[in-house]
Amino acid sequence: MNPETIYVKTEKGREEIRSRAAGLSQALRILLIATDGEKPIAKLARLHPAGAGVIDLIGELEAHGFVEPLHAGSKVVPLNRPTAAPSKPAAAFAAPEAQKYVMSLR
Repeated sequence: MNPETIYVKTEKGREEIRSRAAGLSQALRILLIATDGEKPIAKLARLHPAGAGVIDLIGELEAHGFVEPLHAGSKVVPLNRPTAAPSKPAAAFAAPEAQKYVMSLR
């Protein structure tokens, strides 16, 4: 396994974080949570208590369908990160009367 490979959570992995249904060990759960689609295996190994054992752990998570290698074009879905709403001009939020009044001043 290439230590520069980056893994992402699958939908099953994101659901496991929410539900804890699979009863993962603490080491596997920590790694699943840390797998964010940004850190390569080498960095995860430096951060995880298992160290080099992360390679075996990530293999186990992959075998059970909780994570997958990041491929070009893969979509990374952040967990619990708010998404920005599309911006609208401030006038779009004004009351209709205020819009009329503003327009009459011009």
